[in-house]
Amino acid sequence: MDSRFEGGGIESPFDSTSHHYMGISPTSASHRPTRARFPAELPAWKPGPNGSVAYGECGHEGRNQFLGIRRVLRQEVDQATARSWDCTSVGTTGTFGIALDDGTYTVRVEPPHGSTTMSAVSFTATIADGVATASGSAATQSAAGASISVTLGTPNLIGVMQKSGEAAGDGHLGVQSPQDENGDGVADWWNWTSGHHISSNGAFATEVAEGTYKITAEPGWNMSGASPVDGYIDVASDGTVTCDTDYGPGGCTMSSGSVVMSWGTPNFQAVIYNPTNEAGEIDGGLDVERWYQSDGSLATNLDNAQWTRWTGWGNGGTTGLLELTLADGLYNVRTRPGWGTADLAGASFTVTVASDTVTACQTTASTPAACSTNSGAYVLPLSTPNFSGMVVKGD
Repeated sequence: MDSRFEGGGIESPFDSTSHHYMGISPTSASHRPTRARFPAELPAWKPGPNGSVAYGECGHEGRNQFLGIRRVLRQEVDQATARSWDCTSVGTTGTFGIALDDGTYTVRVEPPHGSTTMSAVSFTATIADGVATASGSAATQSAAGASISVTLGTPNLIGVMQKSGEAAGDGHLGVQSPQDENGDGVADWWNWTSGHHISSNGAFATEVAEGTYKITAEPGWNMSGASPVDGYIDVASDGTVTCDTDYGPGGCTMSSGSVVMSWGTPNFQAVIYNPTNEAGEIDGGLDVERWYQSDGSLATNLDNAQWTRWTGWGNGGTTGLLELTLADGLYNVRTRPGWGTADLAGASFTVTVASDTVTACQTTASTPAACSTNSGAYVLPLSTPNFSGMVVKGD
C-alpha cells in the first residue's frame, strides 16, 4: 500500500505495511539558512534498557531484516503559528540522514506496531553552525557532527486487547496520570501522558515510569462491535506492572506479566450525517459530555442539569458510523465535522441512558424532537454554520 504524508509543501511516499517513524520537533530554533547533515543509524534489532516519549513507528524486528524509517521534522515558529514538515526514509542497513536548521530539537523514535520487545525513546539534537550534537541516554555519538547511534528501549507495560475472548485490535492506547487537586487521595482528573498504537492483533507495549495510570483503549475507525474501555495500572519502582484494583476493579487482568483488557460492548451507535450529500461524514465525530446537578450528583433531566463534564469522544472513520459505551446518565452529545471542513458545523443532542440502555435521543431545539434512526443507529446531522469568515495575515 502506498500511503502519503503531506505537510509544509513536502510529500513523502512510504509503505504503510512496514514503516517506521522518527519524529523531530524543535524546542527552540533560529531561522538561519544554515542546514546540517544529520546522519544516524538505528539498531532496531538490539533493544536497550532506556526509552521514553515516542512518535510514529519502526520497521521489522530481527537482525538483518529490512528496516525502514519515515522521519518527520516539525518546526514551530512564533508559538506554533507556523509549522514545516520534512520526511525521509532509512536504507536497508538502518541508517538515516536529514538536513536541519540551527536549533534544538527533540527526536522521538517508536518501534514497530505490535512489537512487545522494544519501546520508544527520545533524545535531544542540537544544531550549531550546521553541526549536529546528540544528547540523551538513547543516543550515542563519538563527536559533534559524527553519526548518531540510537538504541530503542525495553517496554515494561505489555498488553493485549481482546474481543469475545480473542485478541483483536487496530486502535489507540492513551496513558494518563492522576491529578489530585484537593489532596484527598482520589484523582479529580487524569492528565494525558502519552499515546501508543494498538496493532491489528491487539498487542501494545510501551515503557512507563513508577506510578498509577489510567490506560484508555480506543478502537480504530473501522473496527466494528467494539467501544473504548478504561483500565488502571500500578507501576512499581522496579518497573513491574500490575492492575490497580482501587480505581478500576475488573478493568484489566494480568496474564504471565501482560495486561489483558477487553473491548467494550457498544450500547450507543450513531452516524454523523452530512446533510449536504446525504452520506456519513468521513472523519466526523462526537464529543460526549455528562450532565450534573449543582451539588455534583448526576442530573436526571434537563431541568436539574447545571453543568457538564467531558467524558469521551468518538470518530466516524470512513463511514461516519461510531460506537460508544455510555454509563447511566444524561448526556450532551455534539457532532463535529471532519478536519478542514469549512461548510459544516456541529450540532447538539440530548441522550439518556438507563440500565445500560439508551432510552432517549432528542434534539436540543426549543421543542425537542426524537433523533432519527437507521438500522439501529441514531442519525445525527451536522448543521450549517451561521458564523463564518476568513483569516488572513496582516501587513
